[in-house]
Amino acid sequence: MEVPRRLLTLAVQAGIRRAVILGSYFAYFNRTWPEMELAKHHPYIRSRVEQERELTSIPGMETCVLELPYIFGNMPVPGWKPLWTPLIKYLRMSPVILYMTGGSACVTASTVGKAIVGAIEHGTPGACYPICDENLSWAEMLTRLAAADGRKVRVVNLPTWLVKISLFTVWLLHAIRGKEAGLDPRQFAPLQTSETYLDPDASRKALGYEPGNLAQAFQDIVVACK
Repeated sequence: MEVPRRLLTLAVQAGIRRAVILGSYFAYFNRTWPEMELAKHHPYIRSRVEQERELTSIPGMETCVLELPYIFGNMPVPGWKPLWTPLIKYLRMSPVILYMTGGSACVTASTVGKAIVGAIEHGTPGACYPICDENLSWAEMLTRLAAADGRKVRVVNLPTWLVKISLFTVWLLHAIRGKEAGLDPRQFAPLQTSETYLDPDASRKALGYEPGNLAQAFQDIVVACK
């Protein structure tokens, strides 16, 4: 947190008065679902919550936060591969896909760019804006990604208890190797199998940007993963 705070402090000294922080929608759910104690269990979410608190309280800087879900879209950078590459490879392995229940908000990279401009021009200092193009179940997301790749898949939902066992195994492997995940696998199943959906209209109205084309973003992703 020291580095971004220092950067914004220097920006104030240089005469810059407005800034936008790109945060995580997990911070939104930390506020919305206090009973899950997300910041307590997950270092990544705790860091995002602290980021919002610290960076919106710098004297002389009017800062607001965009709380971003999973982002889709291509970056025309030589050698760059999307973070979605392992998932796309999984979709190409079989016409039957095993996956968890629940779903997530999704956003395109172009929407994020437009939302940044809108936040600079219209954002309220200290405000947090959840950004979303569409809300999709995991099954819908996987089906549409496969369709963008010219494939049809059938998604079979795993029971949550099996997801918990699988994630506990991941935690155990991390512990053996002396590693700590930003999202604690022992506590992640209830969140990942929930419907982490956002209102796509509220922030659009507040910041004045148009929605993105998620279908095109899905196509860009699968092309970049080839």
